Amino acid sequence: MDRRIPWVTYVLALLCVLGFFYAKLEAVGAEAVVDTQLDAAAQILRDHPYLRVPRLLEKRFPPDHAARQRRDHERARVERSAPPVPPRVVARQQAELDRVVAAAEHRIESLPPRRFGVRATERNPLSFLTHLFFHTAALYLVANLVLLVLVGRVLESAWGGAVHACVISAGVLGGMAAFFAQNPFYAEPLVGASGLVAGLVGAFAVRIASRRRRMIYVPSLLLAILVLGLPVWFGFEGSIARGVAADPARLGAWNPSMAMLVGSFASGALAAFGVRLLGLEGRIGRAEVKAALRAPTNDLELERALQEHNSGDSEAAYHRLAERLRCDAGNRGAALAFWDVCNQLGRAPEAAPVLLGVIRDELRRGASADAVDHWLDLVGCELDAEAEPALLLRMGPLLRDAGENVAARRALKNAVARAPGDPGVASRVAREAMALDPELASDAASCALGSVDLSPQERRALEALRASLESAPEAARLGHTYRPVGVVLPEPAQATVIGPDGIDFEEEPRELHCVEAVPVQLGSEGLHIAVDGVQKRVRYERVEAVAVAALPGLHSKIVIVIDLVLNWGSLGDAPLQVVRLRTDRFDPRSLAAETAEPLEAVRALVKQLILRCDAAPLPDAESARGAPFASFKSLGDYNRDVLGVHEPDEA
Repeated sequence: MDRRIPWVTYVLALLCVLGFFYAKLEAVGAEAVVDTQLDAAAQILRDHPYLRVPRLLEKRFPPDHAARQRRDHERARVERSAPPVPPRVVARQQAELDRVVAAAEHRIESLPPRRFGVRATERNPLSFLTHLFFHTAALYLVANLVLLVLVGRVLESAWGGAVHACVISAGVLGGMAAFFAQNPFYAEPLVGASGLVAGLVGAFAVRIASRRRRMIYVPSLLLAILVLGLPVWFGFEGSIARGVAADPARLGAWNPSMAMLVGSFASGALAAFGVRLLGLEGRIGRAEVKAALRAPTNDLELERALQEHNSGDSEAAYHRLAERLRCDAGNRGAALAFWDVCNQLGRAPEAAPVLLGVIRDELRRGASADAVDHWLDLVGCELDAEAEPALLLRMGPLLRDAGENVAARRALKNAVARAPGDPGVASRVAREAMALDPELASDAASCALGSVDLSPQERRALEALRASLESAPEAARLGHTYRPVGVVLPEPAQATVIGPDGIDFEEEPRELHCVEAVPVQLGSEGLHIAVDGVQKRVRYERVEAVAVAALPGLHSKIVIVIDLVLNWGSLGDAPLQVVRLRTDRFDPRSLAAETAEPLEAVRALVKQLILRCDAAPLPDAESARGAPFASFKSLGDYNRDVLGVHEPDEA
């Protein structure tokens, strides 16, 4: 099994790139506006040099230049014998200048790095997240992205996304705490992912410290030094989203982001140490156990066992893993390693209960593919019969759907053998084995019918099921067989079945109650259909069987009929309730948008119906899923041979 994809790392990197380009686009639009406003303010100041110079214009009008202009203006006024400018006029002109400068300053403050950066004087919790995605320089962004991807993907592949996100959060919050403590009155916004990366490198150094013999330890330290040196390399411009009036010289030699980097590094290291102590590091799967030393883990005992196993000392690995499982029976990595070691030592029966525990856990987590793979390992050692009937019944359909029919039959047979007096188990096996092994289904039905604990309704349902199974060979001899689409078979010879007394016999057919509908939508709880223009819903749990067949006589083209049988296992004499969907009356591509081919859309629809309804596929699993679809000469043949009812042919 492949390693998990580090989605958290990739998403963070993508957001940083998007944030950088978004900030650049916003800056391009703001630059022209700010320049125009500042030019207008500068002209006002040139016309009236006696006004106070706003801070935003100090770069255009340095203090010495402004003082010189003020002296020249005053000298010229005295030479002209002009009176001083009235204070009210000066106040009005100063207000106009301040208004123009304030508009430019507001436009600057609305830029994303200034708006979303984190400030020590405001401490907006949302900015703790948003400041990570904005960078003031392309080189600063590239350096952070390289370290984020290189370090982050290694940690996330080993830990899993949830633990990785928690470690990232710890590193960022620790960096913010250090930033606030060192610079409580600093108003300029801090931006960039340097704190995040510093936390990851701290976590990486702690995780690798337990593997000092590996050559990767030295590069990890070099990466740590590199991250902590980023502010020195890129300076004040890299991590501080300065306004136009900000002056780096006023801050001194200590960059405020240094405190954040040191705090993030320490917090990330502490978080990784906590992950190691709590054993939260995620496992990847069977491939990790079999790859031994190539599989990183924070479980030192498990790692030592894997090293011993790979070095040929399987006996020592066996005892170490047995002790590890005694202390922590739910350790998935140790359980899988124990199974491999026992297999090599010829002690697979000892590890069978452990692997069964892993399979139960995988079924609880929904990892059915892993459960099937591990079950096949048990089948290969003929240890699958060790499972309890409930687990055997659970695995039978999963194996059948995975195409492992032999293993599925073994599971269902073992379920009956493990619970010989349980009619519930036998009844379930009879239903699950109908399309897989009719003989097994018939035997299981007979076993269940031998119990006195069956309710009358259950007994009648099982008798009907067994009767339908026993009549299947008879129908085949009479020539009522289905045909794959596109394959021409010779017409079967007519035959007559003679009963034990020398006379013909036949079973009484069931009545068919069929409602033709048009599917509208696959809902979360049921299939939405339209019947004569009225919207209705068929709940998935009501459908007991899904029958599919190709009928060439219903239309100018071959029509595929999909029948949702609502009472397949009901009383033998009760009418068969069917909701019929015909592909000549709806577009299957509207329900399976992932394919443009109508036939593939039908296959996808049938697959979804069988899966969601947990229904029996008819006539069998392969033909129901279109591999290929079963073909009948007429609708009457299909009703008789598949549904067990008699209906006149339709044109």
